[in-house]
Amino acid sequence: MNLPPSYYYWRIVPRGPVLPAPTLVSVTPNHGGSAGGLALVFTGTGFVAGSVPIIDGIVQDSVVVVNSTTITCVSKAHVAGVVLAAVINPNGAPSNTLPFTYILDYLVTQNGDNYISQAGDKFIAQD
Repeated sequence: MNLPPSYYYWRIVPRGPVLPAPTLVSVTPNHGGSAGGLALVFTGTGFVAGSVPIIDGIVQDSVVVVNSTTITCVSKAHVAGVVLAAVINPNGAPSNTLPFTYILDYLVTQNGDNYISQAGDKFIAQD
């Protein structure tokens, strides 16, 4: 093909197989503490090596793609509230989203023999 020197010709060549978007069926549990550190299981279809679970756009820790239907990971810290969870395949294809709720973790302080939570609940020390 003879093209004028000022004309740029781009050819898009796919690299590797085209992956379909994954489908997310559940996140178990669907809620966790805002401090993070909770073991999560993402269940669905179309997961491949390199798929990543995200919550509110953040890739989670210790990701293991167990098989094409299961991913395990550990939640990262996040402010309390309802956010969206999804899975993204290596080619950038995102799954549908499901809600995930971060719950405010209680900060418990000791006051003599009593413990006071951040929410004001009072607990009595047990022997």
